[in-house]
Amino acid sequence: QLYEVVGNNDYRINNLLDEKYKPRPVREILQDAHSFLGKEHPYSVFTKNCEHFVTELRYGKPQSRQVQDAVRTVAAGAGAGLGIGIIAYAVATFLGSKDKEKQTQ
Repeated sequence: QLYEVVGNNDYRINNLLDEKYKPRPVREILQDAHSFLGKEHPYSVFTKNCEHFVTELRYGKPQSRQVQDAVRTVAAGAGAGLGIGIIAYAVATFLGSKDKEKQTQ
């Protein structure tokens, strides 16, 4: 069934959060996924990206490890020279901003 969706495109199954969260029943995941078909949804790299979408379907909790890792990397690299307040402000600004690319479409 996965092949019907991805065809010849590359894909990767990533269930790394299975040890942290209990996956929802497959029937519920499929029902929720089906309810999104044909609908347009807001997108934000930092708060509503594709990883947030699939982790919310699978676990009921939207998360993006990519965003979390990026924030940690920036904070670690900048933390020594900048104050925590500056980092917090930058993160809040990014998380609160709307996706510019989506706004122009």
